[in-house]
Amino acid sequence: MDEQLKPAYSKTFAFILGFVSLISQIIIIREFLAVFNGNELVIGVVLANWMLITAIGSYLGKYAKPKNNYLNLFITFIILIAVLPIITIFLISYLKNFIFTVGAMLSIFDVQIYSFLLLIPFCLTSGLVFTILSAYYSENEKKNKIANIYAIESFGSITGGLISGFALIYLFSGIKSLLIISVLSFSVIFYIALKEKLIIYRNISAFLLIIFFALLFTKIDVFYRTFNYINQKIEHIKDTPFGNIVITKRAGQTNVYNNGNLIFDTENTINNEESIHYSMVQVKNPDNVLLISGGLTGMLNEILKYNIKQVDYVEFNKWLYDLLKDSVTELNDKRINTYINDPVNFIKKTTIKYDAIIINIPDPENIELNRYYTLEFFELIRNVLSERGVVSFKLLSSMNYMSDEALKISSSVYYTLGNVFENVILIPGENNYYIASNAELSLNICSLISNSGIENEYVNQYYIDDNLLKKRSKLLTNSFDRNVEFNVDFKPVIYFNQIKLWLQYFPGKFWLSCVLILLIIVFFIIKSNHLTLAMFAAGFSGSALEILLLFGLQILFGNIYQFTALIFAIFMLGLTIGAKCSNRVFKYSKLSLRLIHFMIALKAIIAALLLFVLHHFEISQFIVYTLISVLTGLIGFAVGTEFLLISNLLKGKYISISGNTYSFDLIGAALGAIITSIYLIPALGTLNTGIVIGLLNILIVLYITLYKKL
Repeated sequence: MDEQLKPAYSKTFAFILGFVSLISQIIIIREFLAVFNGNELVIGVVLANWMLITAIGSYLGKYAKPKNNYLNLFITFIILIAVLPIITIFLISYLKNFIFTVGAMLSIFDVQIYSFLLLIPFCLTSGLVFTILSAYYSENEKKNKIANIYAIESFGSITGGLISGFALIYLFSGIKSLLIISVLSFSVIFYIALKEKLIIYRNISAFLLIIFFALLFTKIDVFYRTFNYINQKIEHIKDTPFGNIVITKRAGQTNVYNNGNLIFDTENTINNEESIHYSMVQVKNPDNVLLISGGLTGMLNEILKYNIKQVDYVEFNKWLYDLLKDSVTELNDKRINTYINDPVNFIKKTTIKYDAIIINIPDPENIELNRYYTLEFFELIRNVLSERGVVSFKLLSSMNYMSDEALKISSSVYYTLGNVFENVILIPGENNYYIASNAELSLNICSLISNSGIENEYVNQYYIDDNLLKKRSKLLTNSFDRNVEFNVDFKPVIYFNQIKLWLQYFPGKFWLSCVLILLIIVFFIIKSNHLTLAMFAAGFSGSALEILLLFGLQILFGNIYQFTALIFAIFMLGLTIGAKCSNRVFKYSKLSLRLIHFMIALKAIIAALLLFVLHHFEISQFIVYTLISVLTGLIGFAVGTEFLLISNLLKGKYISISGNTYSFDLIGAALGAIITSIYLIPALGTLNTGIVIGLLNILIVLYITLYKKL
């Protein structure tokens, strides 16, 4: 035992570990999204890598035999924990264009290997720290206190999640947020070193504190972003709940990126004209128009070419609107009403009947965007259309060839739309434009434009051939699969096929990626026993159910970034209480383990049924959030209780118990996150996903019952 490492210091280091790790995880995952133009697949891969490497670090910690001064050792670890996220976030941007071809499409295998290598220093260190720290604290207290350190680390995560979700993301860029938490960590180290008269660590922490604090007042966020926007001048950078927004200029053209994807530029006249006029000319003398996003791109100018009475422009990205609104002069037109709102919420509440609804939402590459291409959304649209009204939107085209996945996406959109509206036409091109109405529609675009008297640069008789347009449209729609599933909120088949479409470009690399993950998981399973396998199942279930509830909320209410931080905090709070206090209720026994897994199974089914009910009945948003929060806390409590039970039932040295319990918890959580987000929910839907998670825990109950050695 080392007298210099007081119990209060152990608890402080555990809190810092959780605090820094959670904030770093949120920011680094967002950075990978921005650099790799990602969606839930990228989130799942990076999150899985994060937990896998941390689990490996924790597992390897079993074999650590530190002989140095423990206080010095843990101060060194905390300094590394504070510095490594800054280095990692810088290397994510800096190395990408050196390793990969600029502008080339990257496979999921590339993302997996790149993120895995970059996450090794931080995650391996954090896993080692937990195992060694919890073992040391238990030895110091002469009692198994592993769950106590787990609870304190989780409480640090709660604090980090709340600060990140409700403050940092709105006030600072990602890298400056990391600088702030590093400054806080160095301040604590400086205080401890000063109090314990550790001159070297006092000087090191003071030096790093000064350097990192000074960097807060520089344009470091602009500097490291330049590596991803070569030959472009960065005008604005803003990290928002909707992702990282970057506005650049090049040769007089303004380019707007969100998470690395070019969402529009100021010179795309063709896109603006096609998006507006293909649908607007279908209605004679339109009065009321609803534009969902796109008002900052120049589309409002095209709408105002018509003798309309009013345009309701709904923009869901407040941060993007605030950055660009002053440069869009047409927003001052008295006929235009601007609303910063979730489009689904706006449509549910509006009392106006529109003659044209133009949707300018990105392709359904994630769960949030998928909700704008579902049967339920199209039904909402139909309710606010006039009898002659039309709705239109576009999807990126595969031009002359469509893979099976691309064909399924287009087929599902086309027939889901056709199930709601009597008439649907498709206008092919670089983007495929879907137009639907209960009134008659025409593919004679040139004739309609000529009769309307509207003057355009591209959408006119000089650039469009109606006969060719009709032939291409017929050829494309005839190739669609009539037996395709409709895209619905809680079974997002289009999103699932979007993932498959990306993966099909690199089939060999995808399977290699799966094999690598499988090998790591098989290794842990081989090394497991009945107790660690139960911990694996609890970690899997907790992570999977958290993803299930978050996806459900995102489908119901759209972007829920702020509430996501709260959900994480509530889960961690439940986990903290379970790991700290549940021994007052549960004994360290076989019966308790069975009861916990039965409870998890019950909560899984309740979670799925709750989302089913919320989907079919209008319930107050406050009540929904309250129910989800309570259920999330109870799930966290069950996982925390499982950790406490397993860590006390396992036999051996404290360092071995700590390494096994924590690593199997994390490896299960990693698998739960990636399988649920990428496969279970898209392929099975939310209800069946909950049932699958429930059945898994029933099997664990049976396994524990039949196992004779416990």
